[in-house]
Amino acid sequence: MDQFNSQILVNFSYILASMLFIFGLKMLGSPETARKGNLVSSSGMFLAVVVTLLDQGIIDFTWIIA
Repeated sequence: MDQFNSQILVNFSYILASMLFIFGLKMLGSPETARKGNLVSSSGMFLAVVVTLLDQGIIDFTWIIA
């Protein structure tokens, strides 16, 4: 059951990361919102990379603390 819950959390994180990335790219179209769009899309990509590394067991919390 724990594996099932963690997989749901991983999938939800991927959906959230893709939404942030897409909305950030959309915001890059206007000079007024380009800076915020860059921040939103980069945070979405950061979330996707961190979730992927944690899900695959490449890194664990000791790397984050260090």
